[in-house]
Amino acid sequence: MPKNETVFEYLTGTWKRLYAASREFGRYAYTKEEKAKWSASFAEIKHLIILYVGLTLEDPTMFPQPAG
Repeated sequence: MPKNETVFEYLTGTWKRLYAASREFGRYAYTKEEKAKWSASFAEIKHLIILYVGLTLEDPTMFPQPAG
């Protein structure tokens, strides 16, 4: 994890990177099977990010935070 970045900031960046990857995915022609796999993976990753953001908001001490 980058120095001087909180877990919440990191997860927010992850969310943005996930949606950027989703936009890029939509630009190319993939088979229905590949699209279905991407959709399932996208949903699972999105779920995990939301889960970790919730955990971080409930208990900020759960993960190491930058000093200061």
